Amino acid sequence: MTGMLHAEVSSPPRVQARFDSLQFQYGELGDSGPSPRLRIQWNLRLQCNPPWRVAYVRQDGEKPEIADSRGTRMANAPLSFCTADNRDKSAAFRANLHIWGEKWRPAPHSTWMSVQGCMPVAVSRSVKLSEKITLSLKDGEKASILLKGAALGKESDVRAAVTVEWCRPGRRKGREGVSAVIRVKTAVPCGIKELEFFTEDGQPGDVSKSCEAFHGSYGQYYWLQNIWMSTESKDRFKMAVKYASSLQEVMVPVSFKAGMGGMVAPVRQGEEKKEEEK
Repeated sequence: MTGMLHAEVSSPPRVQARFDSLQFQYGELGDSGPSPRLRIQWNLRLQCNPPWRVAYVRQDGEKPEIADSRGTRMANAPLSFCTADNRDKSAAFRANLHIWGEKWRPAPHSTWMSVQGCMPVAVSRSVKLSEKITLSLKDGEKASILLKGAALGKESDVRAAVTVEWCRPGRRKGREGVSAVIRVKTAVPCGIKELEFFTEDGQPGDVSKSCEAFHGSYGQYYWLQNIWMSTESKDRFKMAVKYASSLQEVMVPVSFKAGMGGMVAPVRQGEEKKEEEK
């Protein structure tokens, strides 16, 4: 009697964009005082079907178009992204569309704005752990680390710069230790998931982690990590980066409409023309 083994095949990645909020900001503070420019920001949440996870939003590809009820439009609005809440590893990813007033602003008497189109999103269902590097618990300590296959495309290896941004002695539960902020920065977007810490002999380190966050905008992609580390033995430690690998790209449809007071119902066919004629 012969039998057949069926390998479990996961479903293809599906990413859904959800409207979170629409922000209006006036009078940004500059060197010469408040400026009159308007800043508009669409905040979206991206949710992916398990075991797939969103790694990052690609910023050099297609972008949604912004429009208002009077028919004025803006294409290629700048995109940024960040983790929503990394304490919950299944939490949604955030994608933000930024609009500055000198580039575009809603026409006078507009009653709503919309964002419509697609955005390219990198997803993954597997992770890698980078090589381990050694750092000292000192302000400004720097190192470099290679993340192999961390980005989409032929040039998928990413070189990351690691910095101990801030470091101060601190006691916790009667034990001597150090509180520090670690920054991992890359020149291109990649899916950093977590930082892991080890003793100099390679064993898991006595480290408490909090306030994890990953941010990305043009040319500025970085992970910030607050830690407390015991210094009862040595003031040096090893660190590695856990990141998304075997990336795939998914085009995510985006279609939302909002007025000054929040979300509004979709406009029915023909209503946009009536609005423009007013």
